[in-house]
Amino acid sequence: MNPQSNPGTRFSFSASGYMTIDGRLLGGSSLDAFPLALLSALDVDENGEGYANQTVWTAVTGNGGPMESTCQDWTSNSIDDRGDVGVAGKVNSMWTQTGPIECVYFGRLYCFQQ
Repeated sequence: MNPQSNPGTRFSFSASGYMTIDGRLLGGSSLDAFPLALLSALDVDENGEGYANQTVWTAVTGNGGPMESTCQDWTSNSIDDRGDVGVAGKVNSMWTQTGPIECVYFGRLYCFQQ
């Protein structure tokens, strides 16, 4: 993973911000960029199914910066390696950053479209 490549520097932010698939405003406008706190929880998948309180692989801090634990650049599923995660459904910084877990565990991914 390129430490210079992260959502805080890679995303183009607009005045309209980001919305969930079910139409709720998340935040992410040019004024609040990659927010520590969301306006709405990321808790539905691409099909509109709920998934709150599940692990999400992120390797991203609450402000969009890179974390160091990435399961060997997302190539490992070993119990000996770790990756940083967040928790779906949280609106505070825990949506991206709760700490590292072993790479052997299942986790979801957040997907953003610009």
